[in-house]
Amino acid sequence: MTLAFQTLVNGLALGANFALIALGFAVVYSVLRMFNFAHGDIYMFGVYAMLSLLLSHIPIVFAVLAGMAVAGALAMCVERFGYRPLRNSHPMMGIIMAVAAALVIRQIVILIWGASQQTYPQIIPGHFTIQGVTVTNIQVLVLAVAIAAAVGMTFFLRRTRWGRAILLVRQDLEVARLMGIPVNRVVSLIYAVAGILGAVGGYLFVATYGVIGPLFGFQQTVEAFVAAVLGGIGGLGGAIVGGLALGLVEQFSAAYISTSYQLAIAFGVLVLFLLVRPYGILGTKVWVQGQRV
Repeated sequence: MTLAFQTLVNGLALGANFALIALGFAVVYSVLRMFNFAHGDIYMFGVYAMLSLLLSHIPIVFAVLAGMAVAGALAMCVERFGYRPLRNSHPMMGIIMAVAAALVIRQIVILIWGASQQTYPQIIPGHFTIQGVTVTNIQVLVLAVAIAAAVGMTFFLRRTRWGRAILLVRQDLEVARLMGIPVNRVVSLIYAVAGILGAVGGYLFVATYGVIGPLFGFQQTVEAFVAAVLGGIGGLGGAIVGGLALGLVEQFSAAYISTSYQLAIAFGVLVLFLLVRPYGILGTKVWVQGQRV
């Protein structure tokens, strides 16, 4: 029983990390219907920037804020010079551009920081035990930040001027433009928010596990995509639920089957689940040309 509760705690903490990362992935898709496969590499650049600042003995708060700003600014640049010129093109062109942008950013990371993995400093070491279940301080922080991000995003979208503008653009981009909403600025803001959320989730992830490498962004993009699809692609709540579900599946697979197969098992569960419920946990059925899909 202790193993089950320990695995549950570890799964929720890992899932909260996935949720933060998937939230940034889903916010772009929910508004623009685009899979931003450069998401992981964009915020990875910000996480590496945090590492450089931390190693230069910059206070952790300023280092994290600077890394978030770097990730948000880079996301805006990729949108402005990569995605925006292709906005009215075939959707596949945007995906190709995203993959190309991810590869370019990854190579820049390798040029600046090297190709080998680097150790990431711990921020709040220590742990406590409840009925034989060990909970680390960083796990508590991850869960608290994930909850705060979910509440903050909900408040931002529903209660602020720019948040309501994002919701209008989500409903219909061209109608929003006709209503006088600065669509290009709103879209840039969406990508900036996604980059910032990703940087927070990525930082907490590497601070938890202690290492980062150039493939970190690609791996996290895959995890974010799986979590968003599992929860119900296009919904922010679905990204959170999908992230938590993915974290639990991976941790229980590692604890009761094998750590060697935990990722394969997680993808297997995703495939089986989508065969039964193709619109995800919180997704809804939609109708296309009179047929339910």
